[in-house]
Amino acid sequence: MTIFAMPNAYASDETEQRDGIDINKWEGTCYEGGVRDGKNGPFENEAYKDCGDYGNGAERYYEGFIDGCEDAGNTKDVCESATN
Repeated sequence: MTIFAMPNAYASDETEQRDGIDINKWEGTCYEGGVRDGKNGPFENEAYKDCGDYGNGAERYYEGFIDGCEDAGNTKDVCESATN
């Protein structure tokens, strides 16, 4: 899964950069990737690990996955169990 080309709905005006990466955009992209995976498919461990490279990206992917999974009509317990 490529998550780097997605738009970021969570960017703020303040930009924190690390290694040339805009951390706010990175986290937003990871969140949106998680939402998409939560709605349409399995929890992607590789995406979760990649998102963890910067900021709170892994946490944002996880949160997005749970939100997307719940939006698809699943309970939080079902969604959380899909991340194991």
